[in-house]
This record gives sequence, structure tokens and C-alpha cells, in this order.
Amino acid sequence: MVTLTWLPSALRTNGLADPALEDYLAVTAKAAAEWPLGQGGTKFRLGGEIGWAPDTPRREAVNSGTGEADALSWQASFSFMDVLPDHDFGIVYGRVADGWLLSSDFRPNDELLEARWVWQASKAWQIDARIRRREEIDLPASAAGPRRDDDVYARATWKF
Repeated sequence: MVTLTWLPSALRTNGLADPALEDYLAVTAKAAAEWPLGQGGTKFRLGGEIGWAPDTPRREAVNSGTGEADALSWQASFSFMDVLPDHDFGIVYGRVADGWLLSSDFRPNDELLEARWVWQASKAWQIDARIRRREEIDLPASAAGPRRDDDVYARATWKF
């Protein structure tokens, strides 16, 4: 899939204090493929996404240093479906540029590594678990070091 996102007059390249507005345009390409692994029903799914924005804010505006913010972002996912009956496991790795402003799941200027597990315990119950690390890529000169977030997540969902 290829997408084009255009947000007219939505980008303040020099920050909120500057009234000048530009259009924000982004192009993304996404693909996924799945193959069976052996005869036990396990499948391997490989997915990826790459995006680029020709006009980005200045790094001073997004607090990631000086100069033009980067525009290229990407992620890759490696999933094993039905590792055990109704158990899925996956790994996601991505790098999101400081000038990428569209993702709801990834923060701009972050590198992300995540492992996910899902168990469909029954038609009504699903258990999800995730462990994730996010770390800042480009830092302003005043930063003592990169921000790093490590978190663990678990959720039980009952569908009725």
C-alpha cells in the first residue's frame, strides 16, 4: 500500500511563535507477507513501513538540536502466528525521525524496540502482553543524555 497525506497550512517550521505556515506532506509505503512454517500451523509474518516528508520543522522547533529535522522514518515487524495454538508472538523495531509528525503509535525522534505476545484463551477472552524500550535519537546540545522509556504492559480483554 502507498499513501499520500497532505495537511494544508499545518506545519510551523520555526515553532509555534512564528506565524508562518507551510503544508505538511508525507508519503508512506507499507507491505506485509506471511508464510507457513513447518506443518504445525505456525506462520511467519513479515511487515514493514517506510515514510518520508519533504518539508519538516526546524530541529529548534521540535527540541531535537539545530538545523532541519530528519524526514525518513521506518518500522519492521516480525511475527510468529500460532506458535502454540492461539498464541502469537512478534517483535517490532522502528526509527522515527524528529520531523515525522503523523504516527499515533510512535513518537517523533524515537527508536523503538518492542516484543508482543497475544493469547486468544477463548472466543471471549484475550490476553495481551508487551515489553517496550523507546529512546531518543537526536538530542539538543543541552541534554544530559537521551530520554529512555522502558515499560511493560498486560491486558485481559473480555468480549461479549
